[in-house]
Parts: sequence; structure tokens; C-alpha cells
Amino acid sequence: MAAFLVPVVLLVGCSEPDKSSEPVVIENPRPASPARTVGFDTSVFRVGVLVDLTGPGAEQAASLLAGVEAYWSTVNAVGGVDHSFPVELVVRDTGGSTAAAVAAFGELEPDVALFTLVGDTGAIDAIRSLAESAATLVVPATRQSTWGTIPNLLPLGASYAVEGFSAVAWMTRVDTEPTLLCTVRDASPGGDDLLVGALLAMRDKDNLQEASIDASPGISAAVVVEQIEASGCERVVVAASAPVSGPILAAMAERDLPVEVAVGSEVDFPLPDAVEAWAVGRMIVSVDAPSWGDERPGPSALRIAMDGYLPDARPDPWIRAGFAAQYATDVLLTAATRKGSVTREDLLDLATNLEPDTDGLVGAPDRSLGRDGYVRSVTIHEVVQVGGDPLGLRPIQTYEAPGIEAVEEAFR
Repeated sequence: MAAFLVPVVLLVGCSEPDKSSEPVVIENPRPASPARTVGFDTSVFRVGVLVDLTGPGAEQAASLLAGVEAYWSTVNAVGGVDHSFPVELVVRDTGGSTAAAVAAFGELEPDVALFTLVGDTGAIDAIRSLAESAATLVVPATRQSTWGTIPNLLPLGASYAVEGFSAVAWMTRVDTEPTLLCTVRDASPGGDDLLVGALLAMRDKDNLQEASIDASPGISAAVVVEQIEASGCERVVVAASAPVSGPILAAMAERDLPVEVAVGSEVDFPLPDAVEAWAVGRMIVSVDAPSWGDERPGPSALRIAMDGYLPDARPDPWIRAGFAAQYATDVLLTAATRKGSVTREDLLDLATNLEPDTDGLVGAPDRSLGRDGYVRSVTIHEVVQVGGDPLGLRPIQTYEAPGIEAVEEAFR
């Protein structure tokens, strides 16, 4: 038990003997070190990471993993969780296969406290019922609108649907004349979620006409652009995954398509030079994230961590996403450590009211008024050319779109 001394004021002029010069000892109990449990051997936390390092999402997954590793290398350098318990990452490659994700989950689940990152929606869908049965928490790298209502999933930031809704609301905020807005969709989970948000935003706009452009697997980017031209689109929302959105934007730039374009977070930045030159003045980016050079504590912490862990890495949004997602795990394990128990039951209980502050990297869930943890605001960025932000983006405004509650209502 720890003890400290409390000074006592001497009462001058009293005739009785003064006993206050004796130190008064007050016991200051400290919680015992948490007991051994799944993923915690009383000295180190083991946490799982499932990412596609060899499949179609390998490039993005490598960046996600770099962000995760940079975060914990920084935390472990000062002692680990609550400056006391280092974190060991146990990484498995899914190769983009849901079967491999299920197998990897089964292998790691008995030995990890939680999964601090699962890198794609397909993998999360494949394992989430297993995770729920095992009372295991999972931090998704993706941000489907449905994730915010599932107790054992801990997403951070605005969903793709919020990005899509906000993009349309921003692009059409001063429109009065009839306008044709086209959505380009590839049927990916993230693309579909973004599309739902975009369509919800169009629902009550009488002057807005909508046309859907098919970008399903097997349809070339050139054909997609031909459809955009043939439809007479004036504005375009690209609701597609990063491997699909990149070639489409490149094909639009090559044809110098005279349209306004909105994208969400499923785009690789910085853009190639030719695409960037075309996008300046005609593209907006609706994401719940700052520019790379933002001076708030969260972005600054990211840059410092990457400079120390992987100084030659090219900045990209996936590094930022992997890094930001770790705040949920860190806050949760810290709270459980201070409580004195890190069992899965305690972690699940604490996660119910988890509200990590990422210091400006992504939005924190708002659970006030009985909400289900939806983040309702994004940052609207414009594209800038080389010489500005390393990602080629400049923030215009933090934006909460009028009527954004429709997204929450749609997914409850």
C-alpha cells in the first residue's frame, strides 16, 4: 500500500499538548495489476490484426498495417498501455479471402484480447458472428453504416453513407436550376453504402435528376466514362472502392471530362499528376479526416510516429486510417487496466460507452440522446497541386449536412 504525508495546521495558543507534529498517514490504495486472462499474460497484451497483404487490397492493407504498427511502436516506447503494458501485434494475411479470414480468426481468437484491426468489409462480415459468440471485440478498418449498431464492433469516424450524403448536399447546396447528377457504382460494400447516402440526399431535391452509371467488375473505366458522357451528367458522385475509383478518375482526366466530381474516402491520394491537374477546381472530397499537414494533436502525433517508425513512407489516407483506428483499442485497454480487470466481459462492458478522442484524426461517436454512435460531420476538401498538403488536399469546411439524420434513421 502506498502512503503519503498530509500537513496539519498548528493551532497557536491552545493549552493542551500539541500532537499535530506527528505525521498523519493516509492509506492510498492502488488497484492491483490485472489478472491473467485471454490475450493478457499480466505483462503484455496480445491483439490480432487481419489484413489482405497479398490479394487485391494489398497496397491499401500494407499502409493500414504501417499505421497500426507506427501507433503501437510509439505507445510501447513509453511503456505500453497506461505506460505499463506493451502491446504485441499478431498479424495474419487474409489474401482478400473470407475463408482465410475465418481461418485466421479461429487461429488467433483463443490467444488475443481483441482484434485491433480487420482490414476489409468482407472479412468483418465473415467473422463478426464468430466474434460475437466469442465475446471478442473487433476494430474495423472500414466504416459501414451498420457497424455503429453492433455492440462488439468499434468503428471510428463517419460512415461511407455519411460521406455520400454530405457530398451531394455540399455540391447542390445553392442549386436552383435542374441538374443531372450521376452516381457511379461498383457494387462493393463501401460503394453501396456511399451510394445509399448519396441517394438519400437526393431524395427531397426537386431540381435534381439522378442517373446510375454501372462500374461493376468487368466493365472497363473507359466504358464507364463513355456512359457518363452519353448520359449528359453535370455532376458525378463516384461510389466505388479504391481499386475501381482510381482508373475511373484517370479515364475522366484523360478525356478532360467537363463535370464536377465528388468522392469519399475510397480514393488513393495523392492523385497521379495528370488526374490531379484535371481535378483542381472540379473535385471535392468528402471525408471524416483532416489534411495530412493539419496541426492538431492527432495529425501531429501521426506524423511524428511515422517519422520515427517508417520515415520514408509515402503519406496516404490508409496509413492515417490504420493509425486512427488504434485509439479505440488504446482507450479501451487503458480503461480496463485502471479498473483492474481486462477480461473480455469487462472490455465489452466498457466498450458500450467508449468515446475515444483522436485529437482531430477522425470524428468521435456521439452517443448522446440515445444515438447509436453515428458521426454526422465530414470535412469537405478541394484538390490542390503539388506544393501544398502531401495528399494534395486542402480543407474547405467542416460540414454537417442538413438532414443528415436520415442516414441514422435508414440504418437503425
